[in-house]
Amino acid sequence: LDRATLRAPDLVLTDTAAHAAYLTELGAPAGRVAPWHLGVEPEFLPAQVTTPVPRRVLFYGRYLPLHGIETIVTAATRLAERAEIVLIGGGPERERIESAARASGASIAWRDEIPLAALPAELAAASIVLGVFGEGRKAAMVVPNKVYQAAAAGRPLVTRDGPALREVLTPDEHCLVCPPADPDALAGAVDRLLTDPALAARLGRAARAHVLERFSP
Repeated sequence: LDRATLRAPDLVLTDTAAHAAYLTELGAPAGRVAPWHLGVEPEFLPAQVTTPVPRRVLFYGRYLPLHGIETIVTAATRLAERAEIVLIGGGPERERIESAARASGASIAWRDEIPLAALPAELAAASIVLGVFGEGRKAAMVVPNKVYQAAAAGRPLVTRDGPALREVLTPDEHCLVCPPADPDALAGAVDRLLTDPALAARLGRAARAHVLERFSP
């Protein structure tokens, strides 16, 4: 069904060039596939005048496998009291991951899903925002909404490296990256930003300016 659907239209729009290449493998005619980067919703464009909570590291999402939340949980055990890890959301993996986190002794604040309109304030209150860390192919070829949103909000971002991300943000200029499913690298990146507020502020400013210039409505 997917292959027939991809062959039928005059134009197939995808969210990244990496995703376009994958759909071409599935049978979409290469000359009729084009990337259109999604950008960020208008709710995240106004600047929020809020002092971030010291050491707060924020993730929000629907607990999908591509998010790699196990990596976040293991990184939380490495960081211990150096960071306040807050996870917002719910989904198919949450119960299992929360149970495993309790068994490991990871210090994490678990919060339920909140409305989209409340997310800009949560971002503004975070010292660091986390993207995704899954190691599957899908995680490498998409740019999650939370990555655009954190960048637009001017928050220091840590996420997994990959070809799709590099279509949108430049590592060490707009964000910090780590290999997928690597909790030690994630903990190291978070610790680096927490101990170097000047770097964190520079990355956040550069990311916001970049997203407003390239990916606004």
